[in-house]
Amino acid sequence: MTRSAAAPDPRPPGGVALALRPLGYLMVSLVWSAIGALVLALGYGMLPLLALSSVVWDVPIETWELLAAASTLERYVAMPLFVVVGGVVFGSGALGALSFAAFSLIALSWTAFIRSLRPSFRGDALTYTMWADRGSTFGFTATSVALSLIPTYESRFTRWVMRFYVYGWQPGLRMLLGMVPAGSALILLVGVGVDSSAPAAVRWPLTVLAVALALWSVIMVRRDWRARFGPSERRGTTSGTPVTKLSPEERSERLEELRSRRERRAAAARRRDE
Repeated sequence: MTRSAAAPDPRPPGGVALALRPLGYLMVSLVWSAIGALVLALGYGMLPLLALSSVVWDVPIETWELLAAASTLERYVAMPLFVVVGGVVFGSGALGALSFAAFSLIALSWTAFIRSLRPSFRGDALTYTMWADRGSTFGFTATSVALSLIPTYESRFTRWVMRFYVYGWQPGLRMLLGMVPAGSALILLVGVGVDSSAPAAVRWPLTVLAVALALWSVIMVRRDWRARFGPSERRGTTSGTPVTKLSPEERSERLEELRSRRERRAAAARRRDE
């Protein structure tokens, strides 16, 4: 476990702040867990919840009857358009950015709460906040956005979670577009896949189409994830280039990187000794 190079200088919390810190992180963890449950219900959990309500609580799903009663214009124009628009809203939003952002904040807040109970973390802040420029985060914002709950001390787990954090709060266009087929698949499965009143000649082809759309999203997002966080990202660094082939600016960056690593290792060694 190492101290993040981007974290501010160590500042031991005061006595009152130290005593109330576990309670504060617990409240934050519960709030984000509740938000995450709502996001899950609107996204990945929607289909299981509807299927469960139909089987267990005998709540009928009659989407096909509504479609059969619709006019020709509604059936062949409005409904396909709704599947596409719904794919954007549910795919890019509920299944994409919101899910990644909620999961990461749930994991980071509970990590901070657990660390707040450990005596070895009493001497420093557990998390810090960074500010993202306007327009660089998910959603429409008029000002810069605070990205909070970033761990002061990194571990393999927190570095993995921070990838979801960045992927959700600062998504790229490729991820947002890549999740649209999954959103359309969710609309199709909710509308027809779990509706037993739909004819088999319609229900099964649309279900197969929905599964194919979902797999398409998995492939596209996986490619984008590997392009953003995989080995290709590290190939752009100068860490494997001989020093003699670096420019003066690159040598300065290399030296600063080595100094930062050395300072983090020294801080971790002092922490273990304490």
